[in-house]
Amino acid sequence: MSAILDTGNEKCLNVLREMYNAQIASFYPDYAMPKVMDKLGLAEEEAIQYVEFFLDQGLIKKPAHKASFFYRPGYIQSFPVTFTARGLSVVK
Repeated sequence: MSAILDTGNEKCLNVLREMYNAQIASFYPDYAMPKVMDKLGLAEEEAIQYVEFFLDQGLIKKPAHKASFFYRPGYIQSFPVTFTARGLSVVK
């Protein structure tokens, strides 16, 4: 399983589950992050840190075009959330 489950970090799991729920409820993957940030009250810097952590863990996929474009304040809300098979196994 993921390192997130091994460490038992509930906050990370909560953010990951909320990202999954927002992705399922959104037609376009780039509509998910604003919902997550609003619901959990995440600042842009926090959201960037979570996205980078989840990418490092292999739980979500990088966008095909200029991934670094989204890793800055003002643009993280447009990050297209797409889960990997490993990420899906963690949230389900």
